[in-house]
Amino acid sequence: MAGGRPTDYSTDLANEICARIAEGESLRSICRCEGMPDAVTVRRWLAAREEFRIQYARAREEQADSLAEEMLDAARKEAIDQVGVADKRVLIDTLKWRAGKLKPKVYGDATNIKLSGDAENPLSVLLTEISGNTLKPK
Repeated sequence: MAGGRPTDYSTDLANEICARIAEGESLRSICRCEGMPDAVTVRRWLAAREEFRIQYARAREEQADSLAEEMLDAARKEAIDQVGVADKRVLIDTLKWRAGKLKPKVYGDATNIKLSGDAENPLSVLLTEISGNTLKPK
């Protein structure tokens, strides 16, 4: 390493990176810290090491929970003025979006699509073309 950033994988570094991600920190901010590898190195480790990929994926899911807690803290914090209210709204919306991407089944927007069919009533797909304000079968 010779005074530079670490490039060799270590379990200790992997554990620290994943713990910090699970607490809500971004990979970019972690990699800016002294003694941490750069993001390219971490991505190389992810590509090469299945156990690290699994640990990292779990940390990202846990990060969604940390972001949800951060949203709650932000929502409960008193805003001093209208700028504070607007800033809080942007922060919460951003955290909500990110949590929904990291853990969509828990924090994502609900969709309620149910498809069913059987041998007697199979699903069929009808391609349509939009013409003006009406749909016409092709």
